[in-house]
Amino acid sequence: MGRKSLSMEAVAVKVIDLDVEVQELFHNEVRALRHLPEHRNLPKMYSSEQKGGKGRIVMSYFPFPTLSSFLAKHGALSTEDALFVLHQLVRLSLLITFVNKCPI
Repeated sequence: MGRKSLSMEAVAVKVIDLDVEVQELFHNEVRALRHLPEHRNLPKMYSSEQKGGKGRIVMSYFPFPTLSSFLAKHGALSTEDALFVLHQLVRLSLLITFVNKCPI
């Protein structure tokens, strides 16, 4: 986690070691983030760079627990809640697939 220099807003900084195989994945992720629609549950990318064999993506930070940490703390989800989470994951997966196939 970091902070935007002017606003002091919390941001997530993803750092990736770039080798030949990972570079294309990094570029695909940057392209997908750049073209995601604005939505309160989707990260906004502020910047990206490649330098010194590393890729960096600065994006909005969500201070929410991961699903696994939520389950560890609260136990199993009800059927209704599990179906809701699954529905959201399927929608996100379809969105990512769509964005990755769009010519940019």
